[in-house]
Amino acid sequence: MAEFSLHTDEEIMRRMENRRSLFVCASGIPLSECDGWGYDARTGSIRTPAGNFFRIVGATGVLCSGESFAQPLLIQDETGILGLLARKIRGVWHFLVQAKIEPGNENIVQLSPTAQATYSNYTRSHGGAAPPFAEFFLEKRGRVAADTVQYEQCSRYLAKRNRNMILLTEEDVPESYSHFYVTLAQLARFMPTGAVNLDVRLLLSLFPFSPKADCSGLEKRLSGYISAHPFRRELCGLEKLADWGFDGSGFSCRRTAPFGIVFRRVRIDGREVPCWCQPLMAGGGGLYGCYVRQNGDEPEFLCRVVSEPGCRDGALIGPAVFTEPGGAGDEFSACFENALSRGDGVLFNAELPEDGGRSWHEKNRYALIMHAGEPIPDDAFWAGAGEIAGAIAETDVCSMQLRSLYALYYLASDITPVDF
Repeated sequence: MAEFSLHTDEEIMRRMENRRSLFVCASGIPLSECDGWGYDARTGSIRTPAGNFFRIVGATGVLCSGESFAQPLLIQDETGILGLLARKIRGVWHFLVQAKIEPGNENIVQLSPTAQATYSNYTRSHGGAAPPFAEFFLEKRGRVAADTVQYEQCSRYLAKRNRNMILLTEEDVPESYSHFYVTLAQLARFMPTGAVNLDVRLLLSLFPFSPKADCSGLEKRLSGYISAHPFRRELCGLEKLADWGFDGSGFSCRRTAPFGIVFRRVRIDGREVPCWCQPLMAGGGGLYGCYVRQNGDEPEFLCRVVSEPGCRDGALIGPAVFTEPGGAGDEFSACFENALSRGDGVLFNAELPEDGGRSWHEKNRYALIMHAGEPIPDDAFWAGAGEIAGAIAETDVCSMQLRSLYALYYLASDITPVDF
């Protein structure tokens, strides 16, 4: 990766620190004090009176793996925009990022996409200002390098998808207090520190690191698995979830669960709306990982079909190690974790933040290990980088965890992408 950059790493850190002063508080409150939100006994959901933004309902069923589940799911009936604006400065691609504060960020400020907006945001249904730079992507003010709709965390959301876009511009788009340019090399250096937002990770998976290849094999594998492994999901009121209930601080499970619901009163100066209350999902501590091997010039990633409660059709293509927060994992995952602790062939290993706009202080471990002949499960399979690149660009069959790991491999390997 070329090392020229408009700003030094130290300058970027100072800009982020300056933004940190805008954060005032995100204090825990009971649902009764969560202004604008409440429990709707008629539908058994946590929602706003108008039903906008999102709502939280109960869901029960059986995963494709045969495991039963009973948990909340967040429903957001709108597709948001995640957009990254790119321009060449002295021959080096720079990306306009936002030093953004989200209520659930543990480290408060993260490098986020140029535009990160739900439909409610850019239609201004919250009554505030429109999110900055959203118009660039809505109006396609530049050359579209990538434009695809992808799933979010299917363990938390019911089939929620966002539009992921990379826009190349020749406009001299100025920087501001909140927005400034960084290079890919800088994003790679900041990534393991947790200073890079989840959505930037996912947008990086759209970069042309590897030539796209035919992905029909992945699509057929997924559809065949879903056909052979029935999936059932029924939505219900939260009160019908066994072992779940409201306490003084949220809605939680009396047994081990991947997450619970907490309520926060937030104040962040400089936001479209500076003060608000909202529910957030509280979890973390999961492990997502892939073995990687080299097949000629192409890396291959060890994958599995993974089933989650919020998947539209029951399953997606995910990494071979897929241990949700609170989960025990299988024997293969335990072996992977042991190799990780020994440092054997580790390419990447870091706890990274999830979506701070909907999750409270959630971090999960993402790891990549070079395969050294370890036994692999019967249900695991190798997928080439080109196959995964094609699937990410042209379909929605890859889980967000696999897309993250694909991008992290190239960032950790210091491989310069092909030009857009």
